[in-house]
Amino acid sequence: MQLNVVLLDDEHHVIELLQAYCASIDSVNVVRSFTNAIEALSFINANPIDLLISDINMPQISGIEMAQSLTQQTSVIFITAHSHYAVDAFELDVIDYIVKPVLLPRFLKAITKAYAAINPRDAVSLPPAVPSRYIFVKDGGAKKRLVLDEILFLTAQGDYTEVTMQEKSLLLLGNLSSFLQSLPNDDFIRIHRSYVVNKSKVDSVDKDHLIIHGHDLTIGKTYRHIIENAF
Repeated sequence: MQLNVVLLDDEHHVIELLQAYCASIDSVNVVRSFTNAIEALSFINANPIDLLISDINMPQISGIEMAQSLTQQTSVIFITAHSHYAVDAFELDVIDYIVKPVLLPRFLKAITKAYAAINPRDAVSLPPAVPSRYIFVKDGGAKKRLVLDEILFLTAQGDYTEVTMQEKSLLLLGNLSSFLQSLPNDDFIRIHRSYVVNKSKVDSVDKDHLIIHGHDLTIGKTYRHIIENAF
């Protein structure tokens, strides 16, 4: 069973990140995304929604005020940059409380808790938060699906990221750090401020260089200890 989810955050880049995370989880169906809390509240109170994933600090009404105004039985996960809201949030009996920046492993943990609370019978035999082997990224005006196993490495290009695959490369809007947040930590590792690599595609590693499908990438000095532990 899928969870019908509404996303709410007044920052567009956060909404896009959450959409990408949710798209990689088979048990999550994003029904609508909002940057306006009043519009989101009106929609949720008129439609059966399993889970609201919401920012707290918003200009019109806060996420806490919104949760108090829900008339439908809707579970809530709060996402915020301010940890001092935690006490108020848990007094509302919310599922979870995530402090920004939102990393994929932490997000998956929250979704797993939500699924177990909303569908306890299914959760025993079917863990929901197992990410599919792809992510969605913005490419111009469209969302493009990237199969994780096809990615060799990613290169920082200012406000853009170049994604190198075996047969092609893509230049996508968004810095390398934001892309790294949407990738599973077990599969991808940063080796330099300019490079993130798919560990399963690495051919050889030495102190200063990493070879991946014929590409010779420099390992940054500050990342050497990470590489030593990873390979």
